Amino acid sequence: MAAVFDSDMAGLPLAQVREKVNALALTSPNGVVCPCCEGVVNTRAERMGTVLAKTLLWIVDRHKQGHEWVHCRGEHVPRWMIEDNTGGKLRYWDLVTRENGRKGDAVQPTQLGLDFALGKIPLYFTAYVRNDKVIAFAPNPTGRINDLMDDVTPTYKDLMNKGSWVV
Repeated sequence: MAAVFDSDMAGLPLAQVREKVNALALTSPNGVVCPCCEGVVNTRAERMGTVLAKTLLWIVDRHKQGHEWVHCRGEHVPRWMIEDNTGGKLRYWDLVTRENGRKGDAVQPTQLGLDFALGKIPLYFTAYVRNDKVIAFAPNPTGRINDLMDDVTPTYKDLMNKGSWVV
């Protein structure tokens, strides 16, 4: 059952109602009933994990090979990437951008994506998403890409030493 607000919300400015709905939606696994429209507001947690990190490294590798836009579907794409459909999720952290800003399978790494792939910057590992837009990031845990790649064979360090990005 979705969480329901008390009648104390009546008369509050819309901005305050949104704040309260957002705060409760982050902690309620079944969503929140909006006091304005009575619709259920759901928020899901998207986590940066090994598969997303491998996907970013694959996209960056293809980009560095001269592909301006990297297609995340098709026969040239690793099977694990197609099965998990991970290419587009990287945009929640602004690690990739979509071609022409529209839905589709063609993405390009952003400067933030390149910096994260090179291990230069840390990121929040959890993004809270509603209606395909990030509304917040969980403050913990944060880390660098090598924190996500340590349990993968070959290791992140091996890939960097070989000069190959392909996982």
